[in-house]
Amino acid sequence: MNTRSPIHVTRMAAWSLAILSLMVLSGCAGNKIDQPEGAPLSGADITNLLVGNTVNGAVGAQSFSFYYKDPVSVSGVIGQQGDDDSGTWEIKGENTYCNDWIDFFDGVQRCYQWYKTERGYVLENVDAYHLRPLVVYGVEKGNPLGF
Repeated sequence: MNTRSPIHVTRMAAWSLAILSLMVLSGCAGNKIDQPEGAPLSGADITNLLVGNTVNGAVGAQSFSFYYKDPVSVSGVIGQQGDDDSGTWEIKGENTYCNDWIDFFDGVQRCYQWYKTERGYVLENVDAYHLRPLVVYGVEKGNPLGF
């Protein structure tokens, strides 16, 4: 015998719908990554995009913000705990972006190719680690977080 009142069932349905709506609006439902458009960005395009700017994005459920002070230095923060780090970056070959953080990614160099997407950029890992893609959803002028 069902002991739940119609009001209780209606509230449960309303809460479920509200939670699902929030997941869809925040991009959590399905965690879909935009498809890359065309060829990877050139090294010059990546450098022009990054130098003097802050990149905001996510890898999986972890958000990040990285500030590219110049064509060598990067500093940033990852995750809700606000773990911060600094390191270096470079362009290898014609279109491969590589970073070396002191602590992030265990201090091991990681390399990616940048692709434009409908809503930003996706970084596809091209080294032996086969990491999940990084999603960039915003590039801000300057250093708004004060790295």
